[in-house]
Amino acid sequence: MSAAFPAPRLRSTRPELFSPLDNGPDFDQLTGYELMARKPPGSLAARFPSSEGSIMANIWMLVTIMFGVFFYALRCRQRLWYGLIELAVAFIIIFLTFHPPGPIVLAVDEPTWWGTLLTRCAGSLAGVYFIVRALDNIEKGLPSQMRRGWDRLFHGKVL
Repeated sequence: MSAAFPAPRLRSTRPELFSPLDNGPDFDQLTGYELMARKPPGSLAARFPSSEGSIMANIWMLVTIMFGVFFYALRCRQRLWYGLIELAVAFIIIFLTFHPPGPIVLAVDEPTWWGTLLTRCAGSLAGVYFIVRALDNIEKGLPSQMRRGWDRLFHGKVL
């Protein structure tokens, strides 16, 4: 790893990993896996230590499904607004492709040039796909008074 993010030293799993986060003297020696195993005090995971993964995974799965149903209803009823939201998501995907939020905790080595290129290409193509889908949904939800400018811009039609 780089000098800014030195590789943590390995050590055995210890019971104090499950104590509250306190930045103790050994905090900088934890591995990525040990950091992820720590539970902040008062968190849902700390209250349900034996099943924190399955409970939260099921809750987030249900929330995600509800979001999907909500956005489908929005797409059916307000196609223009759905397309604008989709366009914003495309811009966020493209931004995060070129400006990732931080170092990857589980990364062991520096990324290779082709891995970085592949990741950026995949993110860019996903962003482009979202832009195309967003513009298609915006077009289908466009009011008739805005149709003339849209057709001139994207279809080359002069009405």
